[in-house]
Amino acid sequence: MLKKIIFLIVLSLYLTSPFAVYANDISQNLKEPFIKPNAGFYYLIKRSYEKILEIFQFSDKSKLNYHQNLILTRLSELKYVSETKNLG
Repeated sequence: MLKKIIFLIVLSLYLTSPFAVYANDISQNLKEPFIKPNAGFYYLIKRSYEKILEIFQFSDKSKLNYHQNLILTRLSELKYVSETKNLG
């Protein structure tokens, strides 16, 4: 039983290690967000604008591109917050 548990732990570490490398590579290429999450009202306007833009993405390809860019934006905001530890 213990051998099974150890095997499963090693297997899960082996299978998830490529994702850790990919995530590290992405975080180094992120640019600093223009409107930061601690900007208060301006950040609220930015998020509302993003939701309005999302409504007007009609084709599947434009939706995909929009959401990929949105993910990079959220990652850059998360990186900013984790580095500055400043939420406002």
